Amino acid sequence: RQDWDMSARHRAISWIETLGIAEAYEDLERVVKESGHNHYTRLAALQALRKLDAERLLPLLRWLVEETGLDPTLKQNADQMRLQ
Repeated sequence: RQDWDMSARHRAISWIETLGIAEAYEDLERVVKESGHNHYTRLAALQALRKLDAERLLPLLRWLVEETGLDPTLKQNADQMRLQ
């Protein structure tokens, strides 16, 4: 959470996804929702969340699609995930 090196954040998210660390779900959800993270970090977190628990991800994807203040590309990615 506190490492500002984006590559370190992406590696951490990747390991969470690879190892299937379900306990990190809420932390990843926070990464997606908080505006302090860039698009790529948020997208990596979304992909990890989908792998950890796709059913639990649906309300978050709906929120992302409906949220007006988000990056349009992130909204589009969330909508595509929601439809899959």
